[in-house]
Amino acid sequence: MGLPPDIVVDNAIYGALRPGTANTIDVAPGKHDVRLAYFKEKLEVEMTAGDDLFVRFDVDPALFGRGFYPVLVARPTAQAELYEHTGTDFSCVKD
Repeated sequence: MGLPPDIVVDNAIYGALRPGTANTIDVAPGKHDVRLAYFKEKLEVEMTAGDDLFVRFDVDPALFGRGFYPVLVARPTAQAELYEHTGTDFSCVKD
């Protein structure tokens, strides 16, 4: 199975991408590149003060596809997926 790839934001490593977990990464306002270590595809996001953005890493099912790639996810979808996969309950968190 191998080791899970690290989450990389602006060339800084923020821990491994592990199934059933979620990561919170605080960054300064501005543009940021999000990707996984050893994968070329990245997502550029623009943060403003007080923003919360949700990024999910999908996997290309093709045998010689692009591997994992980052996808920006809308808040309602992200909250539902986080609850399903990690048990994170956003009803007790102030929006």
